[in-house]
Amino acid sequence: MEQVGEPGQFGRFHQMKTIHRLFDRILAIEAPIHLELLTRRIILCYGLTRPGTRSVQIVRQLATQAASEGRCRLAGDFVWAAEAAPSRGRAPRSGRRGEGSVVAPAAVAPEECKPGAGLAEACAPKASPGECSGGTPAIAPSCEGAPANVSGYPARVLPPPRGPNEAGEVRPPEQIPPEEWAAAAALVVRQAVGLPREELLKQAASLLGFKRLTTKLRPWADAGVVLLVNRGLVQDRQGQVSFVS
Repeated sequence: MEQVGEPGQFGRFHQMKTIHRLFDRILAIEAPIHLELLTRRIILCYGLTRPGTRSVQIVRQLATQAASEGRCRLAGDFVWAAEAAPSRGRAPRSGRRGEGSVVAPAAVAPEECKPGAGLAEACAPKASPGECSGGTPAIAPSCEGAPANVSGYPARVLPPPRGPNEAGEVRPPEQIPPEEWAAAAALVVRQAVGLPREELLKQAASLLGFKRLTTKLRPWADAGVVLLVNRGLVQDRQGQVSFVS
C-alpha cells in the first residue's frame, strides 16, 4: 500500500471512506490486533508515526461502529475479526495492564493473509514497538466450531501465535492478546509433551519473537499459561506443565 494522504488529512471528513477501507484491510490481515497498533498501522499511511489521543479515539470510534454492525468484535483494547472474536471476560491480573460511509472489507490476496504479515512496512517509516503502551486486556471463555490451528485448538479458542512480521517488527507484550500468549504456550507444550513452567515461559516468548524472557515479559507469558490452566487445557503439577489427558 502506498501513502494515501498527507499528515494533516487524517481524520478529515472526506478521508473517512479511505480510513474505513484501511481499517477493514488491516483487520483482515492482522486481527486480533491492539487498538493502538491498529491506529499506528492506519496513520502510517498518512505519513504519521506516533498515535496521538485524537487518532486513537478516531480508530476506537471506527471499531465501535464496526462492532455494532457485526464486522468485528471488541474485547478490551483488542479488535478481533467477527468470525474469530471471543466474548467478553476479565483477565487474571498479571502485571500492567465515526463518520463516513461503511464499506465492505477490501479483498486481500492469499499471500497477504499469513501470520505476522503486516502493513507497516508498506507504509514506512516504521515506528519502534517500544513506543507503544497499554493495559492488560480482557479475555474470554473458549468458543467452539472453528478449524484447529498449530496450537491444536480452534482459532475461536486460541488464535495462531505470530512472531515478527516481514519487516522484523515484534509487537510489545501488552499488544499481544492473552489468547495468543496462551496459543504460543499451547504449541510449546504440544511439541514438548510437557516441560517445566519456567522453560515454557521462555519458549513461548521466543515463539512470539522475543529474544529472552525479561521481567516485563514474564507476567504476560505467565498469564497465557494461567489462561490455559483455568480453561482446563493444561495442568501444572509442581511446576511441570502438560496437556490434560
